[in-house]
Amino acid sequence: MKSSTLKKAFFILSLTATNSFAEDNKLFQKANAAIKSGNCDAGIQILSELSSRNVPGALINLGNIYATGSCGEPDFGRADSLYKAAAALDVPIGHYQYGLLHFGDQSYDQDMI
Repeated sequence: MKSSTLKKAFFILSLTATNSFAEDNKLFQKANAAIKSGNCDAGIQILSELSSRNVPGALINLGNIYATGSCGEPDFGRADSLYKAAAALDVPIGHYQYGLLHFGDQSYDQDMI
């Protein structure tokens, strides 16, 4: 009896996780479409929401927007914190982007992450 209940619980949790990923993916696509069409404010708002939930792609893309200034003035402080958050989640591109942001300066400490 316990085994059956446990299996049902895991099944329901897996559906919840899948739905969450699907919803995040839709929001991510909506943000990218908004930015491509020139509506940076809407795209950044969506990516910020996803970043607050530590969605790796949102952390990286929002970091790229702030690092390059593609939607306004560059903000290296925000880019730094977003890349660092992605690196803390062990997202390889987060480590890479964080390293690139600090390439050539002495502020990069690979042991910090």
